[in-house]
Amino acid sequence: MGAGGSIAKQGQDDGVDAVLQACKEAKDGPLLLLKLTGAPKARVLPRGPEATKHTAPSPFGLLKPHAWLCMPYKGDVEVQVALNIVDVKRTTHAFRAVSFGDHKDVTAAETVKVEGLAAPDGDGWGVVKTFQTGDLTGARTKYKVHARLASVQAVLAPRKLFLVRHAESTWNRATRIGDVATMLSDVDHGLTKLGVSQCAELQRHVAATPRTEAERAFLAAKKVFSSPSRRTVQTALLALKGHPALIEGSVVLRADLREVRTAHGRDNIARASGVAIRTQAVAGLEKGEYAAVDADGVHHKWWASAAESEAVVRRRVDRELAQLCLRSDAALIFNSHSKFIRCMFRAELPDCAFARGKIANCGVVAVDVSIDKPPGRRLEAPELLFGGTFSSADSRASLLEAVRRRSRSDGG
Repeated sequence: MGAGGSIAKQGQDDGVDAVLQACKEAKDGPLLLLKLTGAPKARVLPRGPEATKHTAPSPFGLLKPHAWLCMPYKGDVEVQVALNIVDVKRTTHAFRAVSFGDHKDVTAAETVKVEGLAAPDGDGWGVVKTFQTGDLTGARTKYKVHARLASVQAVLAPRKLFLVRHAESTWNRATRIGDVATMLSDVDHGLTKLGVSQCAELQRHVAATPRTEAERAFLAAKKVFSSPSRRTVQTALLALKGHPALIEGSVVLRADLREVRTAHGRDNIARASGVAIRTQAVAGLEKGEYAAVDADGVHHKWWASAAESEAVVRRRVDRELAQLCLRSDAALIFNSHSKFIRCMFRAELPDCAFARGKIANCGVVAVDVSIDKPPGRRLEAPELLFGGTFSSADSRASLLEAVRRRSRSDGG
């Protein structure tokens, strides 16, 4: 067999259970990690004798953009990369319909051979090797597949996660004072003046000498991932300015870190995607130098179209925890929202205070993550950093609640 065991159930092949299953099947052998950039999708196919047994060999998994896929490593594989029709410049040059499983929207594809990967080194991680599509279809873009080997022990090793809630937004302020007009006037609200001040306070902690082990780990985090919402991107650019991860790196936007969409949550609707997200965020700030923003994973409509159930949000949490352990970083920063952070704790540490209350704007929570623990126990020892507190604002505040308060006030 080319790359490993059976695929997880459709729609469940990118969460924690899939990672644990791959680790179980790998036993003492290495894991193969694959990630796609640029293309809309790709599938992993066997190579060698297994690939020639059938006209259409069963794929080992489907790659989604900017997310690592994990499987037991049994040998080299091929990755069939789907091409966007708009990216093909010469439709008569080796361009034809291809068999891509049940994905009827795929009209052209190229295959790259994933081979020559370095064995994991002493820390359990192999070097990332990048492969790209050729010119068989005259594609305008060279799509890339990134691959590396890793040990089971390295993937299952505990991580330190830092959850940052965004600073006060105009929506937060409007819900607090019952300002319905502001809540209805826009979507994807930015920061208030108070929110900017909150960012400045956190940035002072970032620039100061760390006082605790957790604060040292926060400054040692190698990557900053963020929700694409305007308020979270602005918070990352302001509050984390000068953080070592952003001096040479960028804020990486991930759709799964967005806030929970509620029935009346206009702040969780957006207009910008892709590079326009940073442009929109910076336009609302004072002129200055700000970190780069990696928006490659959010060129699509990344926000939810309707209210999300808790089960849907927990699925997002599950995907993010899986991606956390498929990176070699010992510590990462997730810049997100109050409801999403609460849902994460409700899913994996339901009896703690963070599952019930919400941290104040621009608060930072440090938490240990161990994905090999039973479900509901994968988060441990959460603590607020930099003197952070829980929010005293009414967690029920919403557009509907603000309307009711305004009606009562007008009636009085």
